Amino acid sequence: MALYVSDVIKQMEEIAPPDEALSYDNVGLMTGSCLHEVKSVMVCLDLTEIVLEEALAKGCEMVITHHPIIFDPINRISEDTAKGSFLSKIIRSNISVFSAHTNLDCANEGVNYSLAKALHLQDIKGEDYKLGTLLNEMTRKEFVIYVSKMLCTKQISVIDRQPNRNSIGKISKVGVFCGAFDGQSKWVIENNLDVLVTGELKHHNAIELRDDWIFTVSAGHYATEFPGMIHLAKLLQSKIPEITILLSERDTNAFISFDDYTFF
Repeated sequence: MALYVSDVIKQMEEIAPPDEALSYDNVGLMTGSCLHEVKSVMVCLDLTEIVLEEALAKGCEMVITHHPIIFDPINRISEDTAKGSFLSKIIRSNISVFSAHTNLDCANEGVNYSLAKALHLQDIKGEDYKLGTLLNEMTRKEFVIYVSKMLCTKQISVIDRQPNRNSIGKISKVGVFCGAFDGQSKWVIENNLDVLVTGELKHHNAIELRDDWIFTVSAGHYATEFPGMIHLAKLLQSKIPEITILLSERDTNAFISFDDYTFF
């Protein structure tokens, strides 16, 4: 039996209802048609030139992204601009692109949930944000190393006003906020969390967290959200076994760790 883009969208909207997206967001079908037949779908965090080439090379008729390829309103698509040229290439390729963003962040099995699972948190709770407990208590230093290992990243920044990071305030109760932290630190205080794990922070948000004595581990946007793409690909495959669901192998972190960077 043939399946179509509309069939995949139906499953995606059950996973991440579109009305749960924040008001400023742009989610749903970006290019293509609900009537296109689908045999293979690629899941990625960001649809870039190299990811598009990968999807086409692997015969995918549809790509599901987390970050929308069209976010801010555009007035024209001109191939004289990088953005316009890329969008034109997507449209000419006849590939359908669907995006689930902030609605996927807060979904029951969405990106925040996947981040909590990647850190092996127990008793995961919460709606928009997730919180849980570590299987074993850790010192602050141990926890930072643990996050680096579990999320496979060296790009860790820490906010900590405690004078002794090894002995004061053992870590047990953890809150996660994937991607860019938007300053909603009230829930951290209300839930008496020992640490906040997030992706990235604006300077003024970092100052507020420090002033509120909230121990924070910032692990990068990509590292905190890519576990969500891994989980989404597996979840979709279980829901639509007739279609091949692929996780992009070329969707990589835009930042290079200082340790891995070679100066010429």
